[in-house]
Amino acid sequence: MRLDVADVISKKGLVLSVFVSFFFFLSSCDAPVQMKKVFGKKSNGTYSKDVMKGADAPNDDVGSPISIRGRNSQEMPIAEEIERQVQKELAAAEAKRRARREEEQLTEQVRHLVAKEEGESMSGSEDPVFLAARKLYEKGIAAFRAQQYQEALLQFKRVNALYSDSSINQLAMLKIAEISFNQGNYRDARFYSELLKDKYETSFVRPETAYILGKTLYFLNEYPLSVGYLQDAAKNLTEIDDKAGALYYYSLSLYSMGEYAKSLENFADIYAYTSNDALLRENIEGVVGKIVEEKLTMEELLRYRYHFSRGFIDSEVTYALISRFGNQLPPEETAKMIDAFLLQYPAGELTDHILEARSQLEQTGKIEIAKRSRPAP
Repeated sequence: MRLDVADVISKKGLVLSVFVSFFFFLSSCDAPVQMKKVFGKKSNGTYSKDVMKGADAPNDDVGSPISIRGRNSQEMPIAEEIERQVQKELAAAEAKRRARREEEQLTEQVRHLVAKEEGESMSGSEDPVFLAARKLYEKGIAAFRAQQYQEALLQFKRVNALYSDSSINQLAMLKIAEISFNQGNYRDARFYSELLKDKYETSFVRPETAYILGKTLYFLNEYPLSVGYLQDAAKNLTEIDDKAGALYYYSLSLYSMGEYAKSLENFADIYAYTSNDALLRENIEGVVGKIVEEKLTMEELLRYRYHFSRGFIDSEVTYALISRFGNQLPPEETAKMIDAFLLQYPAGELTDHILEARSQLEQTGKIEIAKRSRPAP
């Protein structure tokens, strides 16, 4: 995925400008505020239009780029309002980036078909059938970008009905499957993605087709079928957002099949390179917490104790090992794990629980850590 330097500069400039404005605002107040530290704060991000499925839809909060704390509670409303403004602008910038990427992708897809129709010429196809199909398709794309999804669906289905032999029909069928999936109409999403896969065996949109079909099958609880398509999509998709999405649903399918250890390893791989996708990381954190707290055995947790690099998943594995099996291990081994955890993670929600566990172990030789409250997945 190409890094857009302009986007990065604009985002940094946005944050800087907000803070400069905040500084002058504070300068005009009677009591100056001492700025101490920048903290992570829980908030929601944007990932996709996908609807998370019932029992596998974790909803823990995840850290966002920035939060400010002043010296006393009277300053918090000001800081929170600034943070809300920053998050709103960053979200708007990210939405523009995604829209621009999608527009470039759609334009390139049409150019590809025009080139194919003309033997690699980019001057515009003279085939009246192709031109008519393209005109309807572009009407559908315009409605899609305006979020008029029913109108878009109508235009794409007209392409499929009237110009089924046109090469541009594969793009129309792909958009029908995508819209149907986003609307929760998994029957149509499956029908059109399977039809597209079978009709255009060498289509250049096969990776996108496999992605839609794979996650559709996941929502239809057909996990053994979904993993094959999602693996294929993750291997061949070029956009990092789509690749991460395919790997995410692949990992969820493994989880739903009871392959918890393999699922954890795949979630760890996705988590490592999606640091800018807050909602995706939030969903991963919820599932990972469920795996280590409820699904893995003591032997599996011991195996994974030093498997992952320092960070969220490593801390979750060690915490689960201490909280679930600390009383089954030799006390000196549990004490060593507690000390190592506190050295690696000296602050945070889990650290507070571990400190409590160490105190209990020292006083009674037993650990009783209350299960953390998580939002219902």
